[in-house]
Amino acid sequence: MSQTDQAKSMPPVSVVVLAYENGDAIGECLKSLGAQDYPNLEIVVTLDKTSRDKTAEVVNDFLMSHPSSRLEECSGVGRSKARNIGWKDCDSQIIMFADGDDVFEPWYVSKAVDSLEKDSREGGVCLGGTALVQGNSRLERYHRAFGSTDLRVAQGPDEDPDWAWVYWRRCLETVGGFDEGLAQAEDKDLCTRVKGAGYKIGYVSGVHWFHRKPESFSSLLKKEYKGGRRRIVFEAKHRDYRSAVIGVVPLLYVIVCLASYFYLGPTGTVLLLAIGGIAYSTNAVLRRRFTSTSRGDALAFIPVVLATKLAQSIGAAHGIILLALSRGGLAHPDFGRI
Repeated sequence: MSQTDQAKSMPPVSVVVLAYENGDAIGECLKSLGAQDYPNLEIVVTLDKTSRDKTAEVVNDFLMSHPSSRLEECSGVGRSKARNIGWKDCDSQIIMFADGDDVFEPWYVSKAVDSLEKDSREGGVCLGGTALVQGNSRLERYHRAFGSTDLRVAQGPDEDPDWAWVYWRRCLETVGGFDEGLAQAEDKDLCTRVKGAGYKIGYVSGVHWFHRKPESFSSLLKKEYKGGRRRIVFEAKHRDYRSAVIGVVPLLYVIVCLASYFYLGPTGTVLLLAIGGIAYSTNAVLRRRFTSTSRGDALAFIPVVLATKLAQSIGAAHGIILLALSRGGLAHPDFGRI
């Protein structure tokens, strides 16, 4: 069998890549996808035309040099709808979704297809990965300390992972693809619905992709704030009110501490804040999934842990307010982009 015939005998795969204001990162992502060793592959870039940076320029340069890739354009539709636009216009049996700030090893697609074909029960497959970290600053050590996704899966309550980025097309058609009202945890929501339809989610351990992390403290806080705000919609959909309440507890605690100033004075208020901060930091740093944290790093991470959790909590409170206003008919936020 010739190499061409062999490629045609393999199930076709379409990779749907989101392109929205990530011109500084998407070039490396597309390059890694263009270097995949899987022969029957097309790359579909869903370009949001509202991007204000150089994303479109980088994407067009890639498309010109890769004839097996093509463009889908959209305008301000949100990440979930952009993905749905991409995969619904593909004919491939297997669909892979890629964020523009990810970088993939050359064997990523091959390993995903191999896993799906080995087990007929699998509707989707998750491949292990880790953070894309190159320096050794405190923030970079913080990102690195979480380790790979192998640990996240091992600590999960179920045997299968709760997220995946490669699916049989028939599974996506069965559940309708991504929920276009979600802009956070949309991958977890899709995976939950695929499992609910009777499919298994496979997992390939190891490191097969790298996810770019915020490189500055301010960008990390901004990301955590947006994540907290957006996740409220996911928690409301799945009636996970406990997680929603827990999400706003850090902010409420700070408010209570500040309000106690009139009764406890500055010393008592600072002491109360310190007690809460130490208690949370001990739990977050020593009991979370940090894998290679020295005592020195554990102490250095405390300000980062507290600041990110507070930013996330403020975002969660904002999300609850927006959701309540929308359900009361007082506001109509676009939860696909919120």
